[in-house]
Amino acid sequence: MKKFLAIGAILTIGGLTLAGCPKPDAAQDAGNAVGNAAADAGAAAKDGAMGAAGAVKDGVAGAAAGAGAAIDSAKIKTAILADEGLKDAKIDVEVKETTVMLKGSVKNNDLKKKAGDLATAAAPGATVKNMLLVK
Repeated sequence: MKKFLAIGAILTIGGLTLAGCPKPDAAQDAGNAVGNAAADAGAAAKDGAMGAAGAVKDGVAGAAAGAGAAIDSAKIKTAILADEGLKDAKIDVEVKETTVMLKGSVKNNDLKKKAGDLATAAAPGATVKNMLLVK
């Protein structure tokens, strides 16, 4: 609001200056000064609007990144069941914050390790607790 009042004052002074100028060059100089002041005020308003738009964009991007960071237990379960050796295994996948817990049973230690490796690959950055029992 203050910017608009300042612009109005500048334009008013510029207009009065133009009206009272006996020389054409002085009138032209005053007109240029008013035009430059108006252009500067317009640029400042545009910069403010662009800054606000950028802040909103950053906020939306941050929210999206947070949503993408969530660990998807269905994705982990799908990766494990897609493996030929694990497709018949009884494995439960539980997620608490950034920890993935594998519970259930598999036929041997190799399958236990493979399930843990698949969970780690499906949830990069997560801590995987492999609590599978070998039966």
